[in-house]
Amino acid sequence: MLKVAIICGGPSLERGISLNSARSVLDHLSSDQIEVVPFYLDES
Repeated sequence: MLKVAIICGGPSLERGISLNSARSVLDHLSSDQIEVVPFYLDES
């Protein structure tokens, strides 16, 4: 099984875009052969 980490969020003004992009990637990578681990960075 392949493990993929998605890092998103953060303190920048483009936080929302980062979160939306991560959601899109998570939706498209969902399968039995790929384990996706999201890491959400807070705003501070």
